[in-house]
Formats: sequence, structure tokens, C-alpha cells
Amino acid sequence: MLATIDEKSETETGTDLWEALREGLIQSTRSGFRFLHDWVQQAAYSLITPAELGPLHLKTGRLLVAGDPQVLLDTGIFDVLAHFNQALDLITEAPERAFLADLNRKAGQRAKRATAYTAALRYFQIALALLTEDSWQADYSLSLALHSEALSAAFFIGDYALMEVYGEAVLAHARSVVDRVAVYKARSDLCVSQKRNRDAIRTVLPILAELGVV
Repeated sequence: MLATIDEKSETETGTDLWEALREGLIQSTRSGFRFLHDWVQQAAYSLITPAELGPLHLKTGRLLVAGDPQVLLDTGIFDVLAHFNQALDLITEAPERAFLADLNRKAGQRAKRATAYTAALRYFQIALALLTEDSWQADYSLSLALHSEALSAAFFIGDYALMEVYGEAVLAHARSVVDRVAVYKARSDLCVSQKRNRDAIRTVLPILAELGVV
């Protein structure tokens, strides 16, 4: 990663970092160079001024994606977003914001599958913040997916008020009965989790009727 940020070859970066390598502060690995200890990285990080941090994170995120697009297919997506998500105010172009919204959606889904629901919700919320005001019209599929995923994550962390916020947004903009199912399922699951089984059944009856099931 250090070579990527420096925009030099591994050999050139190794030469520049020779003293740090000799002192055991940085280690050379198959994938490049990395700080040997967290405290070394933190010390280096502390030398960067607040005004420089945002642009540096943005540059690093862009270079990581451009240098190896495959990094987005694995857990590297979290490393990439660790940079981009600290520079959101500097990202103004609609295509890049849409790209990052979808990237945060994918990261949120990965986190949710790993039962890291708080982290998942955070990724979904960042993605929602990146959408345009007319996102339900401009990109309906992404807007629906993000609100539905945020609804689910909010349920799992027990934030039922937030769950309702996302649920109401879906109900207000959903274009089909199927698109509203996630809201009724979440509300029913909440009733079941609170041992209100009759309420759970009553909650889903309207949507089941619309679907022609009952």
C-alpha cells in the first residue's frame, strides 16, 4: 500500500524506506510494505496535519481502486472504504458518489453476513447519505436495496425507531407489493422477538392479502 500511495515501484519505495526497513519500523511483504507495529503507523499518522488527512485518504482510496480493482472483490473493500469514507466531503462528482454508495452497500452486506450488524448499518447509512435527493427516481433499485438493508440491520441491533424510519421510507416509495415485503417481514420478526405471536400474524396479513396468499 505504501508504494501505491507514493506512486512509485516497490523497488523505488524500498530505497526511499531503507532506513525505516533497517530500523525494523517497516516490513517488506509479498504484497508490498507495511508498518511492523501499530504504534509506528499511529506515530506516522500523527505527523499529518488535519488539513492534509482528507485529501490523503481520498488519494489513497482512488489509487487502491485504480491499482488493483480486484481488491474490491474480497475483504480489501473494507480497507478501500476506510479511506474513502473519511473524505466524503471532498467527493462531489455524481458518478464517484454513486460508485461509493454501491461500494458501501456491498460492504454493509458483507458485514451483515458476518453478523457485524452495527458496522453493517454504518455502511448502509453512509451509502444513503451519498445518494442524491431524487434517488428514488434516479436510482430506484439502489435506494430500495439500501433502505431495506438498513431496515434489517436496525432490527438486528435493536434500534426499532430507526427501523420504522427506513420502513416508512420504503412504504412511501415502493413501486410494487413485492418491494414492500421486507418491511412487513421486519415488523413481524420484531413481534416474534417480543413473543407477540398473534401480533406477528396480524402484521403480515395485509401484505399476504395483496400477494393473494390469503
